[in-house]
This record gives sequence, C-alpha cells and structure tokens, in this order.
Amino acid sequence: MVCGLVVLACNKSAVRTGSLPYEIKWGTSGGFTGGGEGYILYSDGSVARWKKSRAGATIETRILGKISDEAAGDIRRLIDANKLLQFNHNRAGNMTTALTIISKGTEHTITWPDEPGKTPIEVVKLMEQLQASAKALEHK
Repeated sequence: MVCGLVVLACNKSAVRTGSLPYEIKWGTSGGFTGGGEGYILYSDGSVARWKKSRAGATIETRILGKISDEAAGDIRRLIDANKLLQFNHNRAGNMTTALTIISKGTEHTITWPDEPGKTPIEVVKLMEQLQASAKALEHK
C-alpha cells in the first residue's frame, strides 16, 4: 500500500499565512499490516496528521495547525526549483514512502522504499522542510 503527499504553490504576493497553490500528502505505508502514517499539507497552510492502522482501515486525521508564510515560501521554492511536478520516480519496498503533490486538480506522486539512502536526492530537502514544519506543529 502506498500513501501520498500533495503540495500547492502560489504567487508570493497572493500568499496568506502559510497558504500554498498546492496540496501535499506524504507518508509511509505497507509492510505486514498495510497500515501507515504521515501528514497532509492543505492549500490554506493547515497541516493534518493521518494514520491508518491496517489495509482497508479508515484513515484517521487530526489537524495540527498552520505553517508560517516563510515555511510555505520555502516549500513552494523547493518544489519549483527541483521541478518536482515533472520528476518521475516510482519505486516500492516492503514499506514505501510517497509524496503526492496536487496542483490544478492533477496529482503527481513520487515513491521510494522507506530505507536509509533510498530517498531521491531531488526530494530530500523538500521532505526535510515538510517534516520539520509538521513536527513543529505537532509539538506545540
């Protein structure tokens, strides 16, 4: 089972607190149970934590808060600079990490095995920024 990540980007002058022109979902799932967990960054800058206990189970979500304008800008720049809406990389493992970026109604998913050293270099900095933003809200 693969979970995804969605990101939206927008013109900086139109950015409200933490807002993006993308929606992003990211997380890791699979293994024996087919469960997984991760985060969703909505276009308004809200971040939710999602968790699924097993394959076929209902996905539970909990809103954590909103990211800052600075974090939204960093995320938007990383997506644009690395041309992630055009980047193709779809590999799976026992546990698979997925990043899904939704832009203008189109989903683009990048996947890789959840193992050390397997994250595509093109998405490393974005994943670090997304994780840091979500974790900061989770620990408030």
